[in-house]
Amino acid sequence: MKKRIVALLLVLILLVPTAIAAAATYYRVNTSSLVVRALPEDNAQTLASYPQDFALTRLKKSGSWHKVRFTDGQEGYVLSKYISKSSSYKAWITNDDTPIRTGPGYKYSNVGTLPKGLKVSVLSHGKTYDYVSSSIGTGYVLNARLSKTKVKASGEKAEPAFTGKTNYDAWISNGYKSVNLRNAPSKDAPIIQAYPSLTKVFVLEHGQTWDHVQINGSEGYMMTQYLTTVEPVLPAEEAAAAAPAPAAGYTAYVCSENTKPVNVRYKAGKGYAVVFSALHGSEVTVLEHGKTWDKISQNGKTGWIMNKYLTLNLPAGMSVPVTQQPVAEPTPFQPYTATVYSTNGLGVNLRHREDSSGRIAEVPVGATVKVVAVSSKYPKTWVKVEYNGMTGYMKKEFLK
Repeated sequence: MKKRIVALLLVLILLVPTAIAAAATYYRVNTSSLVVRALPEDNAQTLASYPQDFALTRLKKSGSWHKVRFTDGQEGYVLSKYISKSSSYKAWITNDDTPIRTGPGYKYSNVGTLPKGLKVSVLSHGKTYDYVSSSIGTGYVLNARLSKTKVKASGEKAEPAFTGKTNYDAWISNGYKSVNLRNAPSKDAPIIQAYPSLTKVFVLEHGQTWDHVQINGSEGYMMTQYLTTVEPVLPAEEAAAAAPAPAAGYTAYVCSENTKPVNVRYKAGKGYAVVFSALHGSEVTVLEHGKTWDKISQNGKTGWIMNKYLTLNLPAGMSVPVTQQPVAEPTPFQPYTATVYSTNGLGVNLRHREDSSGRIAEVPVGATVKVVAVSSKYPKTWVKVEYNGMTGYMKKEFLK
C-alpha cells in the first residue's frame, strides 16, 4: 500500500511542471518594434528587437522594466508599456494550407501548414497574428484564418515543414528577402549566390542549423530556418505584405479611418515633434518608403508619416484630392531663463543628449540656466540649456 502511495505521489510531482507550463501567461509586443536590452536601463546593450504580436512570457519585474523570454528563447529586459497581457482560447482554422510560422509575419520560416477545421489553442491573441499550439507544434497564424466558432473539417491533414532528412525538395521562405547559398555551413563562409523566396531547392542533407542543398546545378549550404517542404502559396493577406515597395518619388494620398488629419513628424517615430498635420484625402509625394514610416513632401514641407495612413488611390468617396493649405511658419523660439528645481533637493544632471545619456555636470538646485531651444526629438520633455559656459539638455520638469 505504501509503495502505491509513493508511486502516486511521484506521478503527481512529475505532472506539476507540465501543468504549470500549460498555464503560462503570455504577453505580446504592442508596438511596431520592441527593443530588448541586457539590463533594465535605457542605455544598456541592445540584444534584439521584435515586431508587433511576437509572444513572450514575463520572468520578473524591475520597476518600469520586465525581464522576459520570447517564444524563440531570447531573454532580456523590455519596458512594460510596450507589452500587453494576451487572451487565450480555443479556435478553429478556417482555410486549408494555412501557414504556421516561427514568427508573426511572412518573413519567418514555416513550421508547416494547417487544414481547415483543425482545432488549435490560441496562447496569445495579437492584432494581426496569434501564437497558437497545434498538432504539429507552436507557431504564429494570421488571426484572420482563425474562428472561435467550430469550423467543419475539410479532411486534409496538418503538414509539418520537414518530412525527411535527405534527398527531398524544399522552397526558400524568407518574405521578399533573398537567402545566401554559401560554400560552407557558416555565416562567415563565402557566398556562392543569393536566391529569392519561392526558389525551389533540392536538399541533399538536412541539419539542425544548415542544410546541404543543390540549386540549378550549384551546390552549397543554406540555413534551415529559411527552407520549407511546404510549397509557399501566398494568401492575399500575406501577398500584400510581401509585395515589393514602389520606387521613391511617387504620389500617394493621406487616408485615415476617422477622416481626421494625420500627424507628420520631424523624424520616423511617435516621440518626435509634429511638423504639420496632413488632411485626409490630401496629396503627398513619397520621398522614402520604409517598413512602417514614409518620408513625404507636401507644399514644400517634409516629414515622416506612418505609411498605414497612405494609399496609392484616393480614399473611398472622393473624386479629387483635398487642398492642403501651406503650413504657416512657426513663431521663432525666444530664449528665456529658468531656475533649477527638484523635489528631493539634489542637483539635476546636464546631459549631452536628450535621452538621459552622457552626463556633463550636475547643476545645483536654485541655479539659473538659459533655455536656448526645445528638443526636436522630445519637445514635450527636454530643452537645450546653457549653464556656466556649458551647453546640454535638461528635462523641463526640473525647471521653473
